[in-house]
Amino acid sequence: VHGSLDEVTDDSASIEFAARAEGKCEIDVWPGVYHELNREHRQRLHDRIGDWLSALPVDGRDRRTFNETL
Repeated sequence: VHGSLDEVTDDSASIEFAARAEGKCEIDVWPGVYHELNREHRQRLHDRIGDWLSALPVDGRDRRTFNETL
């Protein structure tokens, strides 16, 4: 997650990094947002991270399906 108005780090570098990672990571650039996402957009950031974590596979299976079998 990266703010498009971040003056500390460059979102284009993060976009390039994600592209070179070839599907091993995701990039989510938030328009009009600065560097300190956790301060300015805490709930939105936490929701985004929670959604991302929930979508990660467990033992090669979708986490949501895996949790339903427990």
